[in-house]
Amino acid sequence: MSDAADIAHQRRLEIAGRLAELALSLVEDAHGRALAADTPEARRAAIDEFERLSRAGRLGLALHEKLSRTGEADARERQESAARQTRARRTAERRLDVRERIGAVIWNEYDRPDAESLSEELEDLLAAEAASEAFLLEDPDALILRLCLQLGVEPPTPLPPRRGEGEVRERAAGPLHPPDRPARTPAPSG
Repeated sequence: MSDAADIAHQRRLEIAGRLAELALSLVEDAHGRALAADTPEARRAAIDEFERLSRAGRLGLALHEKLSRTGEADARERQESAARQTRARRTAERRLDVRERIGAVIWNEYDRPDAESLSEELEDLLAAEAASEAFLLEDPDALILRLCLQLGVEPPTPLPPRRGEGEVRERAAGPLHPPDRPARTPAPSG
């Protein structure tokens, strides 16, 4: 809901509460008249009025409760929607950052057909990763290293800067190749 809708909802909630209070006051008056009635007809009329006003009071309370629950549900929905939007935005930003950083390596190191194939494979891996709850929790540099290893691409040293960063971040020391595959060695110059 917008601010105007929130204000209108709050006002309806206040009115429903006030109507319930007024109905209760009238019910109490009708109850007093029923107890003080000196004839059976006056007593019956006061009891009928009491029952009618009691019903109106219950309806007022029910309306107040319904409006309260609706307001709480709307607030929860707004919070959940905002959280979903934030997660979607952060996921898209992370995907773009990782795609750009690994893509730079792919397009600088491989010929066009291989680069296109690796880029498509990277997109598939990123789609699967982004669906995971852990995607936004994992360190971006660790994600880049892991994806490079999955693609069989030599990770950059140092890792390219993250989007929006002014300095290049050094990668933690460790092997640049998967443990089951030997590191590439440059061809002997001869």
